[in-house]
Amino acid sequence: MALTWRGRRQLMYYIVGGVAAALVAYFIYQALFTTQASCRNGVQDEGEQRVDCGGVCSLVCKEDVRPAVVLWARAFEQDDGEYTAAAYIQNNNPGAGARKAGYTFQLFDEKNELVVEQRGTIDIPPSPIVPILHTGIDTGTRDAVRTLFAFTDDLRWERATEEIPTLRIQNQRFVDGKLSGTLKNESRQNVRAQVTAVLFDGAGVARAASKTTLNVPARGEEYVIFTFSPVPPGVTRAELTVLPPF
Repeated sequence: MALTWRGRRQLMYYIVGGVAAALVAYFIYQALFTTQASCRNGVQDEGEQRVDCGGVCSLVCKEDVRPAVVLWARAFEQDDGEYTAAAYIQNNNPGAGARKAGYTFQLFDEKNELVVEQRGTIDIPPSPIVPILHTGIDTGTRDAVRTLFAFTDDLRWERATEEIPTLRIQNQRFVDGKLSGTLKNESRQNVRAQVTAVLFDGAGVARAASKTTLNVPARGEEYVIFTFSPVPPGVTRAELTVLPPF
């Protein structure tokens, strides 16, 4: 028997209501039972290497973390009583980074007495070498001759779950105290990235450092230039490093 117009309308309401209920149930399931939710439930679920880490989870298990290594740390006087502290960190966890990593720079004088301590945080991207710079450090009338860098907390390493933008430095040049290059963004998204410049002497010791932040359009490029005046004596090499957002 054919449905009346009223019956067809009621049937349509039932269908629409059923689809809506199915969608709500799907989103509830996704929120409560998907991988990301199971990676925070305090239980070792199927696919996890250990409780809430490894395997399908982005968090790297503590047992598998390789500690970051401080390759060097130095402070450079920018003006009377004002320093920039810099450190090179080696990330030994390929494909993983650490967000909101707390750190401290300690600057000491010629008597090995602490002059000042500066704290900060940084998002460490999945890059093998990560420069960390802290600018505007006031030492008053005292000279800083030695620098120590350390992380203040255990780092929480996570595998990147989204594509990390591909950024490259091209056409790097260092002439008459000016270090320049072109930052190319090969990804399909606009990127805000940090670029660090470091000057080294013939023994590989850092003699100056600076940083800037650039907004680079998708599939685009931006020119970057650092001016060092005067150029520290003995400089034989200059290096630009770009850190993608993480």
